[in-house]
Amino acid sequence: MHPFIGILLLSGHLPVPRRRMFWEQRKDTQNILVADALSRDRFEFIMQNLHFCDNVQLDPSDKFTKVSPLFHKLNKIFQEYTPYWEPHSVDQSMIPCFGKHGCKQFIRGNPIRYGHPID
Repeated sequence: MHPFIGILLLSGHLPVPRRRMFWEQRKDTQNILVADALSRDRFEFIMQNLHFCDNVQLDPSDKFTKVSPLFHKLNKIFQEYTPYWEPHSVDQSMIPCFGKHGCKQFIRGNPIRYGHPID
């Protein structure tokens, strides 16, 4: 599972149109680290069969309803193992995004107006 999660994290940072391009034989798209870590078919099999909640009990008002149980579990673990030595404050931090996405927000007067807020 570690290579699978690593590929997911890497695919969020490398700009390729399709995740399958990491395994292509062309020099401009192939990523040797990804290709050597996990086969494409194994990655797609895990991607298709990995679920975090029951599809019958989905909350239609929550945009992240399929991964909410994972978020809650990770937050619980992070709070358990992260010491709070000093208070931290993040005010209106945004990751710039100009594409179409349901979770994108607009904040007037902010240097980065369109994007995903960091809480």
